[in-house]
Amino acid sequence: MLIENSILHFMAVTIGSFAAAAVLAMLLNLKRTRRADSIESRDRAWAEINMANLRHNVKVLQKMLPAGCKILAVVKATSVLFHYGLSQTVVDVEHARELNCFGKPIQVHIKAYTGMNRLGESYQHVSEIASIFGCKNLKVAGIFTHLCVSDSLEESDVAFTNQQIQNFYELLDKLKAKHIQIPPIHIQGSYGVLNYPELQCSYARIGIALYYNVVTLIGKDGSEKIT
Repeated sequence: MLIENSILHFMAVTIGSFAAAAVLAMLLNLKRTRRADSIESRDRAWAEINMANLRHNVKVLQKMLPAGCKILAVVKATSVLFHYGLSQTVVDVEHARELNCFGKPIQVHIKAYTGMNRLGESYQHVSEIASIFGCKNLKVAGIFTHLCVSDSLEESDVAFTNQQIQNFYELLDKLKAKHIQIPPIHIQGSYGVLNYPELQCSYARIGIALYYNVVTLIGKDGSEKIT
């Protein structure tokens, strides 16, 4: 309508459009600059947690578990144990001895190896695991194993998982025979809860399942990824 009968109107609209675009570009660039300055002030990338979605995931997962089984949230980072009151995983008897020599009381959970070929003192090393309970500076608050193929329902993987579970309970029976009071136990990770929810444990050790549609990962360059 403005340019139909007048070259002046055409020029006014054109100049106005360029001016509006320039102002918008300036505002967007200012926002990016401020965000970049904020990012550069941090030492590393970080994650922003949607607490409402996290609480929802906790409720859904808790309903899947047997009565009395609590969620044990997993934090994988170089955490300050004393400051936050966290528990440390003991990966083998040598690690336990090193922690014990630290000279301060540390709450720990013992990891038993049952077939994952990663960390943990072998379930067959009953005496070694029993000796951890005797470390005066270690308060054993739990004992657990890690199911390595619980995400698969293939027949061979289910059989392997059941063998791992059997190995773990065999260890517990032998510790009881040594008159060791068994602390709270946990076997299932995230997939363990989804595929083996019937296991009667004190805790379910849930990591990634808690954070589905919860975490916004922000890189040092300002890039975002919602997981």
